[in-house]
Amino acid sequence: THDTWSIPGRRHPEHPAVFPEEIPYRLLRLYTYKNDLCVDPFSGTGTVGIVSYKLNRNFVGFDISQKYIDIANKELKKLQEQQTLGRYGI
Repeated sequence: THDTWSIPGRRHPEHPAVFPEEIPYRLLRLYTYKNDLCVDPFSGTGTVGIVSYKLNRNFVGFDISQKYIDIANKELKKLQEQQTLGRYGI
């Protein structure tokens, strides 16, 4: 690992603080194994859940906003529907 990461940002039209998949991807690869449980208490648009799914990790996410929970569920469902081809394979 490197002590400095240069990762471009990401925007979402309905959430003010979205981060790119690369951040949880690196952290989950470093600190978890397949089938581990990842918990995100500030789930937002579900970036950690999406990466957890791609990396074959289990996921539980929470948010105080039902709007963000709905967005996260929609994004995860969309990913699951198109899946079978694109998991990271790790």
